[in-house]
Amino acid sequence: MKAIKIYKILIVLLVLINLVLLYFMLRHQDHRPMDPAKVNLANDIGLTGKNAEEVNILQENHHKEMRRLMELNKNLHIKLFDQFVMNNTDSVKANMVIDSIVRTHRSVEYLLFNYFKDISKFCNQNQRQKLNVRFHELMVNGPGNRPKK
Repeated sequence: MKAIKIYKILIVLLVLINLVLLYFMLRHQDHRPMDPAKVNLANDIGLTGKNAEEVNILQENHHKEMRRLMELNKNLHIKLFDQFVMNNTDSVKANMVIDSIVRTHRSVEYLLFNYFKDISKFCNQNQRQKLNVRFHELMVNGPGNRPKK
């Protein structure tokens, strides 16, 4: 009899734990970062018509170039790591790779700055404020991440 009572209490406890976990899973939103390519910046800041089309073209080209630079940066880091792993680290070669990484990072920063500068040309004052907010979000949270509300 005692064993049956213990099993009943255990089952009720497990059901309660499952209900609480289910509640939290359904209550919280998905916190994975959004794909930057799926964000429509023109729509976010209120652009319409030809301006929106131009910004969408800029956005598509920007994302292609960013993916290319990020892939290049990843390959350079792999190359640097491979030199370290081989134990025959030549400081001249390592410095060359590090300089390439720095140049790539500088290119990413210029690309980002010029992207927002080019988009701002299509904005009125209100849209420019929204663009500034998005730019700040990107700098603080990274690409594809929106601040938690």
